Amino acid sequence: MGSLLPTLTFLAALGSGLMAGFFFAFSATVMWALERQPPAEGIAAMQAINVVVLNPLFLGTFFGTAILSLVLDIVALMDWSAPWSG
Repeated sequence: MGSLLPTLTFLAALGSGLMAGFFFAFSATVMWALERQPPAEGIAAMQAINVVVLNPLFLGTFFGTAILSLVLDIVALMDWSAPWSG
C-alpha cells in the first residue's frame, strides 16, 4: 500500500479539484443563467441538467473521489505515526 499511496493521494486531490471546479462553474454561470429565465423555463432547464449530469463520468468522479478520500483517511489514521499521515 505504501508505494501506491502517492498515486492515490494525487488522484484524490485531482478529483477534488475537478469537483470543486465543476461546482464553482455551475454556481457562477448556470445558476445565474437559470435565474434570468422565466420560472417555467428555468425549471425545465434545471430538470434537463439533472438528467444529463447523471452520467458515469460525473458520478465516477464524484463518488470515486469521496470513497478514495475516505480510504486515505482510514489509512492515515491506522498508521498515525508515519510522516505522511498528517
